[in-house]
Amino acid sequence: AVVTARSHHCQFAVKSGGHSSFTASTINDGRVVDLARLNGVTVSQDRQTAIIEPGGRWADVYPVLQKYNLTVPGGRMFGVGVGGLSLGGGISWLSNLHGWTCDNILEYEVVLADGRIVTANPASHKDLFWALRG
Repeated sequence: AVVTARSHHCQFAVKSGGHSSFTASTINDGRVVDLARLNGVTVSQDRQTAIIEPGGRWADVYPVLQKYNLTVPGGRMFGVGVGGLSLGGGISWLSNLHGWTCDNILEYEVVLADGRIVTANPASHKDLFWALRG
C-alpha cells in the first residue's frame, strides 16, 4: 500500500483502532490504510514476550494473554487500538508498576516510505525505535 500510494503521489493515513476522537486516522483527498486485519497475538514459547500486531484492539489482546496468565500495560479501554496507544506512549492501569505501553516494546516491524520492511530496536534503526516509542 505504501509503495502504491507513493508511486501515485497519493497521501494516506494509517488507522489502527480508530479510537481517537479528533479524526487522526482519516485524511482528505487521500486513502486510509486500515490495519484491522493485522490483529494477531502470538505468545513466545517461553512466555516472556508476545508479538502483538498493530491492528488489534486491547479487547482482543487481553483474553489471549490471559490464557497464559499474562498481561501487558495496555489500553485502559478495550476499544482502544494497539498501534495508536503504543505510538502515543500508552498510559495503562499498570503503568505505575511496569511503565507505559511504549516502555515495554522490545522492537517494531516497520514499513518505510520506500516500501522496505525493517526491524527497529535498540541495536538496529535506533533513531526510528526511539521515535516510535511515543
